[in-house]
Amino acid sequence: MQKKLLKLDELIKKISNHKSSNKKIGLITGCFDVLHAGHIHFIQQARKQSDILIIGLENDFNIKRSKGLDRPIHNFDQRSLVLSELKSVTYIFKIEPEFEQFDERAENYYDSLLQTIKPDYLFSNSETDKHIDQKIKKSTSNNLKLILIDRQHDTSSSAIIKKLS
Repeated sequence: MQKKLLKLDELIKKISNHKSSNKKIGLITGCFDVLHAGHIHFIQQARKQSDILIIGLENDFNIKRSKGLDRPIHNFDQRSLVLSELKSVTYIFKIEPEFEQFDERAENYYDSLLQTIKPDYLFSNSETDKHIDQKIKKSTSNNLKLILIDRQHDTSSSAIIKKLS
């Protein structure tokens, strides 16, 4: 059993305790399919700026929809296990809803996540995040700081998969 992988309601209780201790909460959402040096750098930089780092890990259906039928390479359980072994990661939760497309329903879900988790920081990368415009708007409307972390390694899961094919 992975101690870092929590249901959203369990996570909210933990966050409440951390907030009462004035801990700064950081949030990352993503796929993390084939973990690589770019992911590690991103996660480490996010953790340096927050006391508690939470990863909202996409479900397999949403990855398949956004990245293609041959993805993810590693299923949710495998991806969450690998991430749970990183010391920079405090908690992981599964992004449960399956979205046929990124539409208003999906956008509302991610907005409700921000309102529920109430992170101090939302971390992203403007080069690789397809939803950066929405994150900029939502960070302003939810009174949280959006921190863009520069890409340090010219690596992506898609590039690794292509190279291996």
